[in-house]
Amino acid sequence: MRVGDEESHLSAVLFCLPSRLRTSLRPLKDLEHELEAPKPETRRAAVQKLAALGDRRAWELVLRALGDSESLVADEARSRSARSPIRSSWASSSAERG
Repeated sequence: MRVGDEESHLSAVLFCLPSRLRTSLRPLKDLEHELEAPKPETRRAAVQKLAALGDRRAWELVLRALGDSESLVADEARSRSARSPIRSSWASSSAERG
C-alpha cells in the first residue's frame, strides 16, 4: 500500500465515524485556539465541543472559559461544568492534594 492510499483509507474511515467521534479526533489545540477567538459565539461553540469530548484536558479548558469576559461564554462553561461526569473525581483529587 502506498502512502497516498493509506491517507485515502484513513479519510474514508474517519468519514464513516459518527460525528461525535469525528469531533473527538479533532486536536485540542484547535479548540483551545477557538477559545481565544474574537467572536463570543465561536468561543461558546468551542466550550460545547470541549465538553462533548469529555476528557480531563478538555474539561480543564472548559473550566478556563468560566473566566471569559462575555457572559454567553462563561454561562455556557458554567452550565457544562455543572453537568460534568468527572466533577466528583476532581473534587476527590483536589481534597487529596490538600
